[in-house]
Amino acid sequence: MISLKICVVGYVTRETEIWSGGERRSIVGGAAYFVSYALANLGVKPRLVTRVGSEVLDVLDELKSMGIEVVNLGGNTMMCNLIYKTLSEREIEVISAPQPFKPSDIEYCGYSDIIYLGPQTATDMGMEVILWASRLSNVVILDVQGFTRRLIGKRIEYVDWEWKYRAAPYIHGLKVDHREGKMLTGSLEPLSILRKLSEIGFKEMVLTTDSGVYLCMDGLELYAPYRIERVVGRTGRGDTAVAAYIYSKIAELTPYEAVKFIAAATSIKLSMHGPLQASAEDVWRLAKAL
Repeated sequence: MISLKICVVGYVTRETEIWSGGERRSIVGGAAYFVSYALANLGVKPRLVTRVGSEVLDVLDELKSMGIEVVNLGGNTMMCNLIYKTLSEREIEVISAPQPFKPSDIEYCGYSDIIYLGPQTATDMGMEVILWASRLSNVVILDVQGFTRRLIGKRIEYVDWEWKYRAAPYIHGLKVDHREGKMLTGSLEPLSILRKLSEIGFKEMVLTTDSGVYLCMDGLELYAPYRIERVVGRTGRGDTAVAAYIYSKIAELTPYEAVKFIAAATSIKLSMHGPLQASAEDVWRLAKAL
């Protein structure tokens, strides 16, 4: 087990996947849930700082049983519908919104080797939260997805992250998917997205696409494809990629090793519903084939 102190900040949610054919499936979601769960299976036991109500206390007990230290600040549980038009295109309907995180909430992380921030919507965290995290850790990793989601009534509208230039100097690692990358940079091509994000000031980037993972690290721009016959569990793809990226930082992988490890972990996740159910050894076996 890796003993560095990792703190995950974000929500555990209740969600319903609704597919075009009428299929419905109730799931546990939230970036913080998928990241914490994946890290624990990879041998990293993080501290989770979250805000949830009684609807997901059973899930918190499950995470605790895996060796994850959970700090629940209380509040509303985020509940939403994920309405899939296609495998990669979905709408989000928010049934219940959570309370935002305050800068003082980040103090529950304490001084950490890595702090991960996983907002779900644009109002979940502000610049002050990022600044506070940067005081408690030299490595702040952000999944940008929430900052590109503005809540209008009950529907999510996708927007640019307006204060990205101010935040970039304090973010060591940024995770984006292809749509978010286009939103932030105006570029369509993945390598162009990475270069423009670097120009904004981000140091390292993980970019997930429908075919594989791009990684910008140590001045290198690398790609590794997924190895999977059929996508079963799309929800949590990016969260699994960022968990594998965090693992690569802790394990001090080279960029070439890291991109393969991230793609392999994400491939395993896509082949199943729910969070990553694989050890680091399982992921390495697949990574060596990429």
